[in-house]
Amino acid sequence: MNTDRKYKIFTQLKLVIIHSEGRIDFQEMKQFMDHLKDDPEYDISFNSIVDLRNSKAAPDMKQMELFMKNLFKAEFMTERKDVFITNTPDHVILPYLLKQKSEELPLKIQVTSSLEAAVDFLELNEDDLLLLKKSFSELKSNSEPYEDFKLPP
Repeated sequence: MNTDRKYKIFTQLKLVIIHSEGRIDFQEMKQFMDHLKDDPEYDISFNSIVDLRNSKAAPDMKQMELFMKNLFKAEFMTERKDVFITNTPDHVILPYLLKQKSEELPLKIQVTSSLEAAVDFLELNEDDLLLLKKSFSELKSNSEPYEDFKLPP
């Protein structure tokens, strides 16, 4: 199964949304995060919503530990909120581990099963919810995504 990540940045909302499809590989996720950091519109303090519902986790604990070590470097530790949307137990491990480790940090993490709950956690409004629903639909389709990231062959 190929990995496919697409994202869109909303500077006015200080928000990044990420749609993930395919197998979640933690080495690839690190490369994706590095790619995202290079986007001139991206700001590490922006909140994020990560939709994992169309992806499958690769349960490699060694890779997960390395990914978490990289994620908890000082450059990522800023006051923000990250929400993971999932509908299957294999996605929950990483967000819950991140949530546990982040309790003493300014980073707040939530795991939810719906976009509505994510919007509530981020304290966004109904108009924002409609915008995000439309944007996630666009990211899920093959029609000209805002930004696309795939591993090089």
